[in-house]
Amino acid sequence: MTDFEIIDLFFERDERGIYECDLKYGRPLRSLGRRIANDDGICEECANDTYMRTWQTVPPKDPRNYLFAFLSKIMRAFCIDRVREMTREKRDSSLTVLAGELCESIPDSSSSDSGAISGELSGIIERFLSNLKTEQRHIFVLRYFYMEDIAAIAKRLMLTEGKVKTVLKRVRDKLRLYLAEYGYEAP
Repeated sequence: MTDFEIIDLFFERDERGIYECDLKYGRPLRSLGRRIANDDGICEECANDTYMRTWQTVPPKDPRNYLFAFLSKIMRAFCIDRVREMTREKRDSSLTVLAGELCESIPDSSSSDSGAISGELSGIIERFLSNLKTEQRHIFVLRYFYMEDIAAIAKRLMLTEGKVKTVLKRVRDKLRLYLAEYGYEAP
């Protein structure tokens, strides 16, 4: 079933939309959840929460042209919230490693006084990503949005791990300089 047909089911308030969504995107969503939470139970709960949130937001939202990205963003947010909730007292290594990689490029969110500043920063980062070469953007998004490890990215894109690491380092450095032009200094 196409994304357009799935979204039509949501607009008709037909619960088959959830079933078709899971049939088409359940496996990659759960894979994303496992990379973040490393727990099948949490992953399953987050997938169910993702479908519920999708049911609640479609309509009025209409993600026909970007359904998987729409679902991934919701799934990712639920998984990260669950991991933070469960590891409040201790540090989770997978999220800590990724945060550590990016902290040298992106300013601390606590320095952002308001949602407007956070929104502005998001817009700047989106413009930065849109100016990257396709391969660089793909590697960056796979690493920092989909939280894939370097070996998986290299295998997926048929690159060496060294090339992936180099691209990530160079993009982070470019991002740091790009943000500095707009007055956002990394720590």
